[in-house]
Amino acid sequence: VVVSGLAAGIDAEAHVAAAGRTIAVIGQGLAAPMPAWQAAIRQRLLREGGLVLSEYAPDMHADVWTFPQRNRIIAGLSRGVVVVEAGHRSGAKNTAHHAMEYGREVAAVPGWPSLPSFAGCLDLVEEGCGVVRGPASVVALLAAS
Repeated sequence: VVVSGLAAGIDAEAHVAAAGRTIAVIGQGLAAPMPAWQAAIRQRLLREGGLVLSEYAPDMHADVWTFPQRNRIIAGLSRGVVVVEAGHRSGAKNTAHHAMEYGREVAAVPGWPSLPSFAGCLDLVEEGCGVVRGPASVVALLAAS
């Protein structure tokens, strides 16, 4: 089961690829307006049997603090966390640190060192997280948990 935040990019693609075997934890209330692309993916996930969760009141709008706060729930629901792309100060890195606090397995996809979008992944590897080289690495990560 894929657990993620339904953010644009890798999160959204992972939810779609999971074909219903997914939990989206959103950083706003379930009835709050969201971008059309995100609403369409949310409806697809629900049709396919996925789950969308929020700890916020139904009409509460997203704010800068709601996303880091919801990351602890993503980490808590997960057996392991794989960070595919993350800057030094990113939500994915925040989620990984929560996962480490909870005793979950954490791994990162190392990227090109000069790209800021992989700086957080390289930070996590330096902190001792596992390295993901492909699907077999993810299977090994989950087997270890």
